[in-house]
Amino acid sequence: MIKNIFSILALALCLICHYNINAQTGSFGNTYIQSNSALPVYGELFFGNSDKGEAPGTLNTNKGSDPGVITFYENASWENANDFQHINGFVSSYSIDGFTFPIGDLGFYRPLIVSGDVQGTTAAYFLDNPKKNVDVVTVQSRSYNEVNDYEISDLEYWKISGDKAVNITLTYDVNSSISDLTEGDLSKLRIIGWTGSQWEVIPSDLDNYQSDISSSKNTFTSNESTLSSGSITTKDAIVPNEYQLITFGIEARNSDAESEIEFNTAIINDELIEFTLFPNPTLNLSQLNIDYKLTNVDEGSKIVVFDALGQIVYQQELEKSKDIYKLPFSETTSGTYHVGVVTQNGSRLFKPVIVLAK
Repeated sequence: MIKNIFSILALALCLICHYNINAQTGSFGNTYIQSNSALPVYGELFFGNSDKGEAPGTLNTNKGSDPGVITFYENASWENANDFQHINGFVSSYSIDGFTFPIGDLGFYRPLIVSGDVQGTTAAYFLDNPKKNVDVVTVQSRSYNEVNDYEISDLEYWKISGDKAVNITLTYDVNSSISDLTEGDLSKLRIIGWTGSQWEVIPSDLDNYQSDISSSKNTFTSNESTLSSGSITTKDAIVPNEYQLITFGIEARNSDAESEIEFNTAIINDELIEFTLFPNPTLNLSQLNIDYKLTNVDEGSKIVVFDALGQIVYQQELEKSKDIYKLPFSETTSGTYHVGVVTQNGSRLFKPVIVLAK
C-alpha cells in the first residue's frame, strides 16, 4: 500500500516539478508533456495500472517541431504496453544495449526497436500519410516517378533522430495493410526513408520471428512474421539523423504509376502550421485540446472541424499564433472527425480525431 502511494506521489511530483521517476510507476490518463518539456524515467514504467481518465494507460507529448519528450535513462525500462497503453508522442532513450520504444498514435500501438548503443535516440509514431509530411514545395514541383521509384505506405510513419549508428526494427499488424502494399508477397517489403529530397530504400530483412513488443527488452517471440503481423529490421546500422522519417514501402509496381501526388495538406509561401491533439481518441470533442503554433502566418487563421461525412460542424478564428485551444464543441457521436487549421492565405493542415462510443 505504501509503495503504491509513493508511486502515485512520485509521478505527480514529476509532472509538476520535473522530479525524476525512480521507483516503479504507473501510467495515468490525460497526462500531457508540453512543448520543450521533458519527463525523465529512471526506474520502471508500468502501463495500465490505473483506471483514471479517458485513456488510463496513455501518456501524451507535444509532437510539433519543439516536442515534449519522455526520456528513459540508462537501466530504465517499461512493461505492459499495447493499443490502449503506450506513449503517444516522443520518447528518448539512453540505453547502451538497445531499447523498444513504446510509442503509438490514435489508439494504435506501433513500437520501434533500436539495437546497439541507443544513447540519445528519439522517436515518435504517426498514424498518418507520410507523403503529407515531406517537403511539400520540393515534391509538388516534380512528378511522382521523378521523386521516387517506390510505392510508399499511406497509413503510417515514424520520426527518429540520433547521431549514433544503430539498427532499426519497424513493427506492423493487420491495420498496417502490409498485404495490400506488397500484393501478398512479403519478400517485397522494404523500409524506406525520406532524406529531405527523396525517398530511399534502406536495406532491410523481414524478421523470421516477430519482435516481443510487450516490454523494453529487445527480444523475439516464437511467432513467425506474416502478412498480418511481424517486424522488419535494417541489414546494417544507419544514422537516424540522415532520414526525416521512415515507413514501409516496396519498389514501384509499374512505370505508369500515378503521375502526381495528391496532398491534403497545402502550404502557401513560408507559412508553417503545427499542432497536437489530445486526448485522442476521446469520448467527446468538447474534451479535445489543440496545442498549436503558427509561424509566418498573418491574422485570420481558423480552427475547422469536419465530421465523417465531410461537412463542417465547427469553425472559429484564432486570436493568437501559439496557444492551447480547448474545443468548445460537444459531439459524442462515434466516428472519425478531422480537425485542422486553415490560414487566411489558404494554407491548411488537418489531423484525424477518433470519438469513441461510450
